[in-house]
Amino acid sequence: MPHGQPEKATPRVRREPSHFDEFVPNLLSSKHGNLALNAKMERFLNPRNDLMFHKVFGTERNKDVLIGFLNAVFEGVHDPIEDVEFLPLHQNPEIAVLRQSIVDVKCTDTKNRTFIVEMQCYNDPDFIKRACVYASRAYADQVVKPDLKGDGASEQDGGGSHRRNRRIPKGPQYNDLKPVIFLAILYDFVWIENTEKYVHHNKILDTKTHEHNIKEFSYSFIELDKFNKTFEESTSQVDKWCYFFKNAQTTGSAEFEKIKESSPLIHKAYDELELCNYSPEEYEAYWKYEMGKDAYAAGIRGAEARGKAEGLAEGEAIGETRGKAEGLAEGRAEEKASIARSMLSKGLSPETIRDCTGLSIEQIKALNS
Repeated sequence: MPHGQPEKATPRVRREPSHFDEFVPNLLSSKHGNLALNAKMERFLNPRNDLMFHKVFGTERNKDVLIGFLNAVFEGVHDPIEDVEFLPLHQNPEIAVLRQSIVDVKCTDTKNRTFIVEMQCYNDPDFIKRACVYASRAYADQVVKPDLKGDGASEQDGGGSHRRNRRIPKGPQYNDLKPVIFLAILYDFVWIENTEKYVHHNKILDTKTHEHNIKEFSYSFIELDKFNKTFEESTSQVDKWCYFFKNAQTTGSAEFEKIKESSPLIHKAYDELELCNYSPEEYEAYWKYEMGKDAYAAGIRGAEARGKAEGLAEGEAIGETRGKAEGLAEGRAEEKASIARSMLSKGLSPETIRDCTGLSIEQIKALNS
């Protein structure tokens, strides 16, 4: 919605049971009761979980929530967004546990200009290279592939028989390509150490004149670890959304009532996270995804630390280049094994672990022996 206008939210249809206190006994008495015993039972689920993120921002019923969030983040940077069109996901987030595009949308602003926003959450300090790859992919995916199908016309050879219908391939329509804005919500690490600023907007500028001539790519990032305001201190809309992403799981009833009065759209986002709105089966899928992502992040951090240490030690003895190469190779192998062990300990199936790590079923079973 345009900046400065009061928020309006279309109501969410709640599922039965309609109260959090009713959900917990149902979960405990179901075949998924072990999840209730092992999980920390909050009223609201984690909005940074990719499945929840997609439910809040990636569905038609919540287009108003997405538009409100984007306008809050881009206020003063882009013209207000009036409408969004959801683009197909690159991968199914319920299958691709580790790397996927979460929400891709084509936006139309108040000046009838269109651009693409790709949104993701990250807890990986090496996210910048991935951000560049995903933004480039979103841009390249707009290119129309050459049409090699027949157009109904045919040619005759010397014997009178018809050749196969042919059409001259039509090249990509580059004039139709839309700019891409990559928006990432960062958590569990600090990206830029020397500033307290937690919302960043980056674009391509001329190094001498600082002119903004290349407008095809821009990158916006929110660093949640630097955000430490209470909801009362969060006076801007972007601050209120930062509070939502960082503190939704620990929001108490009294605070939730203040949020309901202050922001209908953020209230609607909270409603989407309410645990009681999901079946035990849906909660199991959420929790497995949460565990798999945590295991992946832990494995990455541990393997990288070991790989760097081994690479540096080897480099002192036989040369920096060779040491780093061998250290990184060992780190990658240990990374996969570490991720697999963590996921095994969380109860994920060998098939899921195979899809996430690339290890064979035999290798995974060996780790569990």
